[in-house]
Amino acid sequence: MKTQKIIMIVALTTFSLQVFAQTFGIKAGMNLSKIVGGDMEDIEMQLLIGSNMGVTAEFAVTDMFAIETGVFFSGKGIKVKQEMDFSPITIWEGDAMPDEADKISVTIKSKANPSYIELPINGKYYFNIGVGKLYLSAGAYCAIGVAGKAKQDAVVKGDIPEKMKKEFEKFKSEIKMDEKLKWGKGDGNIKRMDLGLNFGTGIEFGAIGISAQYGVGLTNTIEEDDEKLTHRVISISVSYKFMK
Repeated sequence: MKTQKIIMIVALTTFSLQVFAQTFGIKAGMNLSKIVGGDMEDIEMQLLIGSNMGVTAEFAVTDMFAIETGVFFSGKGIKVKQEMDFSPITIWEGDAMPDEADKISVTIKSKANPSYIELPINGKYYFNIGVGKLYLSAGAYCAIGVAGKAKQDAVVKGDIPEKMKKEFEKFKSEIKMDEKLKWGKGDGNIKRMDLGLNFGTGIEFGAIGISAQYGVGLTNTIEEDDEKLTHRVISISVSYKFMK
């Protein structure tokens, strides 16, 4: 039911933008995202590749300054990798640890990719550079979480002795995860609302534009978590404007 309400709000917002905007356009591209904060010691943070797509509406204030808003589907999230020796995570009941265990390491790979419907509002200041228009932008966004999955797996490096295979498979099954993200109230769930700031630049050649933007999340992404974890997103996009 919540998803249906969100879809209805998005549809009405998109229609309103088309009616009142001086310039209406479409934009799509790639997101490179991560989550910062908390205890990330001994964890290798990697950029998670996602996408962004949506419609834009621009309202000219002067010849050089405009307000741009829109509605976007935006993929964010986190991707991490953690290396560890096999020996600390292996439990041996009365048996000595095999010498081969020292030559084995385990990599735990985890990622979560929450997707949001995002409504940005940015100020754009233009500079005429002859062949086109360069601009700098800054503003804020409000996003509502609608979907996403969390995945985790363990990968072994080295040859596993026969005696260790059962123990490793048990550990791997306990680590493995592939499930939908849980939104809203509840310890460890993802907060549905995300608020943040945008900073960007771009260049327009007539109706065609290329842009880069950095999104700084301000809202803690995890419900009831003492440590603050926030989104960071680099967006690289292309756009096309339909002039009224």
